[in-house]
Amino acid sequence: MSLVSSTESEDGKSRTFQLVTVGDEPARLVAMTRGSAQTPAAKSWGAAGGAGAIELSASVGRFGDTDRERKLLRAVRRRLEQLSGVDSSPLPDDVRDLLR
Repeated sequence: MSLVSSTESEDGKSRTFQLVTVGDEPARLVAMTRGSAQTPAAKSWGAAGGAGAIELSASVGRFGDTDRERKLLRAVRRRLEQLSGVDSSPLPDDVRDLLR
């Protein structure tokens, strides 16, 4: 999958990623913060203490594809866990496979 665009909500509590699959199908990933509000010092996503708990949702294809949606959510969740508390980390194989 490739990123087409991303937009942040006006309140800064969600970000929507428009994606496209290798088969040219649309996909969408939505990340929404839960819990306490972001502090001004940690407003940007990914800043330490900025996002807190993140709720993810995804849709793949024009009519939905449950298996691919679960794989996307699982890969993103795993990647967010890897990045928790660090500045960078190599991409794991399953994420690289999704990007092909």
